[in-house]
Amino acid sequence: MMRRLTWAFALAAALLVLPGNDGCVTSEPETCDGVDNDLDGNVDEDFDRDRDGYVDGAVCALSYEDGELDCNDTNPTINPDAEERCNGIDDDCDGVVDIGEDEDGDGWTTCGGDCDDTDAHANPEGEERCNGVDDDCDGTVDNGFDRDGDGYATCGGDCNDNDASAHPGATEACNGLDDNCDGKIDEGCGYRGGAIQVTTAWNTRANLDVFITEPTGETLSFQHPESTSGGVMDHAARAGCGADFTRDQIENAFWAGDRIRKGDYRVSIHYWGECEGGGATTGAVTVALSGKVLGTYNLQLNPGTRRDVLTIRVR
Repeated sequence: MMRRLTWAFALAAALLVLPGNDGCVTSEPETCDGVDNDLDGNVDEDFDRDRDGYVDGAVCALSYEDGELDCNDTNPTINPDAEERCNGIDDDCDGVVDIGEDEDGDGWTTCGGDCDDTDAHANPEGEERCNGVDDDCDGTVDNGFDRDGDGYATCGGDCNDNDASAHPGATEACNGLDDNCDGKIDEGCGYRGGAIQVTTAWNTRANLDVFITEPTGETLSFQHPESTSGGVMDHAARAGCGADFTRDQIENAFWAGDRIRKGDYRVSIHYWGECEGGGATTGAVTVALSGKVLGTYNLQLNPGTRRDVLTIRVR
């Protein structure tokens, strides 16, 4: 553009000193030809309406090369020097709309729907995986892997994808579970942990007790809340049917790390009797080792039964 305009200005200056008609040159209406026809010191100024430095390609195609022509002379953001954007417009006047660059080589550009053009696995034809990434670019992360619909999948930090109330950022409740998925059980509720922590919770008014038999044969329970090997039951639902349902539906036991014995710790639960027609109850036993939740065992119990639930093996 600058090369052609400089040449045109030099030609216009030369025309001023050509002999004939007493050395005068007559001013003419400006036409788009690379010449200052009206002798005002500007070349083709009437054909750059948006003043972006490029003349109207619809009028000046015979006098300028393709890279010097404005494909939309009413918009100063559109010209051969503009940056192409994803907007359905040929911003840089190269004759192509929104082609962009395929940075990750997956055959898709950002303008073509690639939601992450730095990851070849992420594109509109990508297969969704459980990885915290929107692999198929449908606007949803790990869709198909969030079973409980709480917005978190197992790979996204959901520690219990069968319970919509348990996920990262949830409020921790005193319910024997790791609600906020931080690896701890009922923090702030006063229950203690250690090398082993076993927390049991149930969901109806019931007279229920937990028994944990240690490798030595000694059994930890509400009747025997401390063992010789360091086991402590620091919360036991001993009030029977008169218990406070918000607190006494939980039992918690732990062993300090410096006194833990190797071997099997067998957990059983006795549902003595229902309260106020509670009937069968669902519940869960959550096990944590050294402050990190190992897993949760869901259960269902009927009144008047004792059930062996799980065994924790310490090696």
